[in-house]
Amino acid sequence: MDPGASNWDVSKRYKTDVLVGNWFEERLVYDRKNHTHPSSYSIDFQQRGYQQPDVVLRRNGWIRSNGVGKEILLAHHGDAYKKNWITWYDEDFNGRGLPRNPPLRDWHSGNMAWSPERSDFPVQGSPTNWGLKERLDKRWNTSLQERSTTSKNDFSTTYNASYLKPRTEDLLAARQPSFLPPISGRMPANTGSQDKFEEPAQKLSVVAT
Repeated sequence: MDPGASNWDVSKRYKTDVLVGNWFEERLVYDRKNHTHPSSYSIDFQQRGYQQPDVVLRRNGWIRSNGVGKEILLAHHGDAYKKNWITWYDEDFNGRGLPRNPPLRDWHSGNMAWSPERSDFPVQGSPTNWGLKERLDKRWNTSLQERSTTSKNDFSTTYNASYLKPRTEDLLAARQPSFLPPISGRMPANTGSQDKFEEPAQKLSVVAT
């Protein structure tokens, strides 16, 4: 304490690092300061005057950010591959495809390839329906119906099956205040009234005459 300070001075005489008082609330207060120091970007940046933005550069940046749409990836040949849903597995093992044999291939020396190539002319048609979605929908709907009517389903547990909902009257409990004796109420928890007020037994000594 400063010897020249008056006695009525009630200012804080401790450092702000000491966690006293409402230190947590004081840390939550945002200290807004006017920072005027420049940054490295503001020092290195030089204004070039008014210029129009580069449209090509902005378009390329937009394409890199959003990616290429499905119209460019899938619709560049129109509707040629719109019904291309039959796989080679369906053609070989399930008999999906044309009712006749594919045309024979010929070797073209100019293209150095066999033509017509099978992969260049895929079979068009709807996808093969295995019935998995219908079976799962039926199973899920049946399970939801059983769950709403009974407790025996795929989502039931032993606790759910054995749990009994308590009655309303079982949840209501009568509350009555309990009054303690005046002496017991003023005694500490580790001291009883008998230890405080009970007088010690007097020992009688018999003197023989």
